[in-house]
Amino acid sequence: MEVCAETEDGRRVIATTALPHGGFADHALADAAGLLPAPRPSTTPRPPPSTSATRPAGSACTAAPP
Repeated sequence: MEVCAETEDGRRVIATTALPHGGFADHALADAAGLLPAPRPSTTPRPPPSTSATRPAGSACTAAPP
């Protein structure tokens, strides 16, 4: 199981957790040799999601709208 987490010294990393415990916990174990640097999340706000569905002309939709 891969996790993206922050180490005790403040580094943000991606790692594969030690088995059999996985990464569904507040703390996870991973081999230091397998840590990869992870980028910080963007602080740029994302545009709001579109409220109207856009489909190419002539496309069909078989699902009923919610």
